[in-house]
Amino acid sequence: MNEEERQYELERQNAYLANIRRPDNGIATVFKIIAWLTLIGGIFYTIAICQDIKEDDLVTQVVVGNVVLYGALFIGVYSVAEVIQILHDIRRKLWQK
Repeated sequence: MNEEERQYELERQNAYLANIRRPDNGIATVFKIIAWLTLIGGIFYTIAICQDIKEDDLVTQVVVGNVVLYGALFIGVYSVAEVIQILHDIRRKLWQK
């Protein structure tokens, strides 16, 4: 292994370690943003749908259905983001030892 290859390998390892030492995880952050956008979009969608419906019973059913649907989507996506973040934190703590 010549000096140039050794230098490249050292830079690659340093970049990998720098990524591990970061306190946040980019993938988890993207999932959290998607979760919040889903929840906010669901709220606006529910409001828009309910304005066109004339019957009160149907409005209640639509609101409850959408709250359950978008709430479950939010919880699911946000949970995946938290699991990814927790795994990243565990890996970072193991590398710091």
